[in-house]
Amino acid sequence: MFGVSDPEMKNKTTPSNVEGLDFQDAVAYAKREAATLKAEGCDVVIALSHTLDPKNVAAQVDGVDLWLCGHEHIELSESVTTPDGSKPMYRKVDII
Repeated sequence: MFGVSDPEMKNKTTPSNVEGLDFQDAVAYAKREAATLKAEGCDVVIALSHTLDPKNVAAQVDGVDLWLCGHEHIELSESVTTPDGSKPMYRKVDII
């Protein structure tokens, strides 16, 4: 399991909330982490997403079996097609 956040989040919150955090490109990071986890023998890879466009991120990343997405104020419950042709599920989750 790994998580990604939209780099724009750094500019949309109080600076002390993100002090010391390194925001990277969500797609590049997700690609790298998914590949690393698969290479380490993980059977299932789950991504946690706090991005503005989760479908776009998920559609660009191979190797993730399930995307759990927060922040979005839209309903999500479908699959996307990744570059390798796989179709991971992605779902919106409300954390209370």
